[in-house]
Amino acid sequence: MISIVELMEQLKSVPLFVQLRRLRWMIFPGVLALAALHQLALYALLRPVPAQCQWWIELLLYSATGSFTAWIWVSWIANAAEKRDKSTQQLNSAFSQLEEQIQQLLTLHTLGRKIAAARNEHEIITLAAQAPLHLANAKASTVITFNDKKNSNSIWPGV
Repeated sequence: MISIVELMEQLKSVPLFVQLRRLRWMIFPGVLALAALHQLALYALLRPVPAQCQWWIELLLYSATGSFTAWIWVSWIANAAEKRDKSTQQLNSAFSQLEEQIQQLLTLHTLGRKIAAARNEHEIITLAAQAPLHLANAKASTVITFNDKKNSNSIWPGV
């Protein structure tokens, strides 16, 4: 025999539309059984009550059970919609991150092609100074080189 907890875990793993399609086959027998139980409870409550109050008790009992049933189903659908919205937000966030990474890879690829096509060391150093501007959205960058043979240094601004 399957427990309620195991049944709920199985239902969580199945998509909402599949759950609803399965549950619609249970609507008629479920409503019939609940209506029968409702009527038995109603007749048990109405026996000791005077005839003038029976209509009000019926109205109270029908409205309470109907409201309770609607509350449960709407809560269940709202929880499923919330779960769907969270999944959608996570997917959108992951997609945005993927777009950023693709853009950085394209920039890196373009930079690599420019470096490969560079004719001299000066162009390569200039591209290296500009790399942080394109890849990390830096506001400025500088490359400092030292030449021990000439005993000098050079500053290559990226901007």
